[in-house]
Amino acid sequence: MIRAQRITSWLFVACAVVLVAVTSVVGSLPGSAWRVGVAVAAVVALVFAGRVNRMPILFLVAGTVGAARVITFPTGPIDDPVGALGMTETAANSLTGLALVTVLTLALRRRRGPLDQRDLIDALSVTISASLVSWILLASRLIAVHDVDPVVAISASVYLPIAIFLFTFIIDLLMAGLRSNRTMQIVTAAAGLNLVATVVADLGVVGLWSARADLSTAMFAATFLLFAASITHPDAPEIVRRASGRSPSDAYTPLRLSVTGACLMFPGVLLAAVDPVDGVDVAVRVVALIALVSTVLVRLLVAVHGQQETHDRMIERYQTDELTQLPTRRRFLDIVAEHLERTWRSEFQPTVIQMNLDRFKNINDSLGHDEANRVLQICGERLQAVAERFGSEIARLGGDDFALIDGNTTSLDESMERAEA
Repeated sequence: MIRAQRITSWLFVACAVVLVAVTSVVGSLPGSAWRVGVAVAAVVALVFAGRVNRMPILFLVAGTVGAARVITFPTGPIDDPVGALGMTETAANSLTGLALVTVLTLALRRRRGPLDQRDLIDALSVTISASLVSWILLASRLIAVHDVDPVVAISASVYLPIAIFLFTFIIDLLMAGLRSNRTMQIVTAAAGLNLVATVVADLGVVGLWSARADLSTAMFAATFLLFAASITHPDAPEIVRRASGRSPSDAYTPLRLSVTGACLMFPGVLLAAVDPVDGVDVAVRVVALIALVSTVLVRLLVAVHGQQETHDRMIERYQTDELTQLPTRRRFLDIVAEHLERTWRSEFQPTVIQMNLDRFKNINDSLGHDEANRVLQICGERLQAVAERFGSEIARLGGDDFALIDGNTTSLDESMERAEA
């Protein structure tokens, strides 16, 4: 069965490549045969995903919605792209995108746990950035140049930010330990192709791309075929399997920061390159830019705060023994240096006492590591109590070795008395 899944998955990938290649060369889709092919691929993929891979129901819903949307995509020349816009078609685009976002959100949460503050701020930044790009390239031109109703124009431009958002979700999943997962590799290709298809379709709508609808439709169909290939592949269940011991910060890598940075810089390039079409366009750009800059500043503050927290945790780990909560060897050396510096020109002569537990290895071998650790904890607590009584400081050097420094002694005899006490 696994072999059949792999063969079917890569067959879908091959069909996607051939479909886009043929459409690019010939200039048109092969009649209605591609619609039948997408429908068949949807049925096969949903059977594999539901019955074999046991994927969550949301994946099956997303596949069904995506197939239904792709099959109804238009073909032929783009003679009247603005007139072809309608609430039904744009709502279908948005519904498809939202279904995929929901699916990927589920997968991301299961892989990385609940989204943290940085995730939410990054998501907001990308949303504002993508919406600004969509406004500049599509919505503003539809309203000002083609006199399209603002509600319809904004609805038509919703899918572009969704496509960008999908791509950032894919990066998050790749960083959550899925780089070698074939399903995620195919999904990444699908997300990239979906973004390109969205841009091509939008450029055709505003008249900046003189082409037939067949090319963008072929890309969307190929995107769905890649999605079908991903949920058919035997690696698919891994993307929704909860990863043990992984926190959201573990997957936060420089690559994700680079992708987020690129999403934030691209609107700046468009703002500089594309002139506003009217006063409303200027106002929208200013408001969006202020919101984007504010979000970036908040993100920087959160990053600085997170960096400080990480630094504090590292310092605490460096200075405190995890088992006994006593100072570590390195911290003890710092304590000794502090005592020596403080008593350098005084009558006090700091005393350092090193000790270990007799026959501790026998305890470890006979009772096990857990009981041995418990013995170390009890010894640490008792030594800490003794040290506090004399105003001394105790540390665990490692294993069953402990050390104590008393900075209040003034002679060797007093040091011996303290040690025997």
